[in-house]
Amino acid sequence: TLENIVKRHPPPSIGGKRPKFFYATQVSIHPPVFIFFVNRPDSIHLSYKRYLINQFKKQFGLNLIPIKVFFRER
Repeated sequence: TLENIVKRHPPPSIGGKRPKFFYATQVSIHPPVFIFFVNRPDSIHLSYKRYLINQFKKQFGLNLIPIKVFFRER
């Protein structure tokens, strides 16, 4: 799912380099918390974070549930 989401709308490149997503995992259920492992977590823009949250809500039926997202370096 993460691969399809990123393929559909790749993250913007910063300084000529685009962040690469490796995988995501859910670490909590109340509230749902997802950790995304990327090569450059500091280069994820707020608007792309919102895009990922909205896509995950749509994919997993979490429309009315607030979710938290964090980015970590692999």
